[in-house]
Amino acid sequence: MSIRILPKEEIDKNEPAKKGICHIPPVLFPNLNNLYQSRAEHFQSLATAENPFSEYLIFAAHVTRAQ
Repeated sequence: MSIRILPKEEIDKNEPAKKGICHIPPVLFPNLNNLYQSRAEHFQSLATAENPFSEYLIFAAHVTRAQ
């Protein structure tokens, strides 16, 4: 594998496969209104009687709700 550095004039700006560092995808932030609530519900749903980690998952759900 080799890396070839091209002059700016040789870079085809219309070709999407060669966007390089000039293309920065947008950052999608999580919805903070319900992020921790949905995580707590997920922990609670995993805390079944058959799960050996159920007590820890219930604890994690309480901590997550407090956040």
